Amino acid sequence: MEQNRKNSILIVDDEKANILELMQILSPMYAVYVSRNGRDAIEAVREAPVDIIMLNILMPDMGAYAVIEALKSSGETSGIPVIFITGLSGDNEEKKGLRLGAADYIPKPFTPAIVKLRVQNQMKIVNNFRIIAEREADVKCCRAKNETLSRITGGMRAPICDVIKTAQSARTASDPEKRKEYLRELELSSNSLSGLIENVLEICATENDVFAL
Repeated sequence: MEQNRKNSILIVDDEKANILELMQILSPMYAVYVSRNGRDAIEAVREAPVDIIMLNILMPDMGAYAVIEALKSSGETSGIPVIFITGLSGDNEEKKGLRLGAADYIPKPFTPAIVKLRVQNQMKIVNNFRIIAEREADVKCCRAKNETLSRITGGMRAPICDVIKTAQSARTASDPEKRKEYLRELELSSNSLSGLIENVLEICATENDVFAL
C-alpha cells in the first residue's frame, strides 16, 4: 500500500447534524467525503471509489436498502464495505441490512469511541485485502518479467554462437574478401546481441524492486 495514503470514507446522509458530527469524529484520521442522497453517492463512488461508505438508513428519494442493492450489484462498487447509520430500534432493520451485504451498524446518537472502533475494524479488513492484492500483483509482475528475461536470454544463445563461429572463421580465413564477409557477419551478430543485452538491462533497471521479492 502507498505510504502516507489516507483511507477514505463517504458519508451518505441527508441530515446535516449527522454529517457534521461524523466529520468531527472521523476527519482527523480519514479523508471524509459527503453525499446528501443515495443516487449521487452511487455515481460518486463509481467515479472515485472510497474505502468505506457510511449510509443512513432513513433517507428521502432513494432509501439505504435500494442504495446498497445497487452498490452490491455492480462489479465496480460491490467490494466497498457499507456501514449503516441508524436511529431505529429493534433487529429487523439490522437483519435486513446484513442480508443485503452491510458490513456493520452504527447506532444513533453517536458515541465517538464506538464510531472510531467500528470504522477502524472495517479499515483493517480493507487494508489487509489491499496488501494481499498488491503482493499478488507484484508476484505476477515478477513472474512475467522472469519469463520475459528467460525468453530474451534464450534468444542470446544463437547470436553468441554466431559471433564465436564467425570470429573463428575470420581469424583462419586466408582470402581477404572472405575475411571481410566474415567481419560484416560478425558486426551484424554483435549488434543483435547488443540489442538483446540492452533489453535485459532495461528490464532489470525498471523493475529492480520486483526482483528483490
